[in-house]
Amino acid sequence: MQFADRLRKMREARGLTQRELATAIGVSRQAIGLYEAGEREPDLTTIQKLAHVLRTSISYLVGETDDPSPLPRSGVAAHREGTDPGDPLDPEVQLIMERAFREISRKLEEKWRQRQQGESQGGEASPNGRH
Repeated sequence: MQFADRLRKMREARGLTQRELATAIGVSRQAIGLYEAGEREPDLTTIQKLAHVLRTSISYLVGETDDPSPLPRSGVAAHREGTDPGDPLDPEVQLIMERAFREISRKLEEKWRQRQQGESQGGEASPNGRH
């Protein structure tokens, strides 16, 4: 599924019109129509706003995952001088953190499956996953 399809699907799932979504993120209704038609691509800042309003992740909108649920909020934040812990992350930092979170999750799931397979084959898995 392409960005345009994901955007339309999430907008409709949230019960928003193109105009309502446009107003919420500060663009024209026509811009939303062009995004949904695949005739125009929004910049990263706009994608971040779309993800926030649609309560999904940037990774979902850009096709890096098929899971539309937003990532859980984390106590970890990337800060620059002059920012506070509650300040929103830059879109680029958010995208990097989402990718890292998904990669770490994938690796943990893989290790867990390997450990479970080892135990089911009669081996005792140690707490660190080594035999």
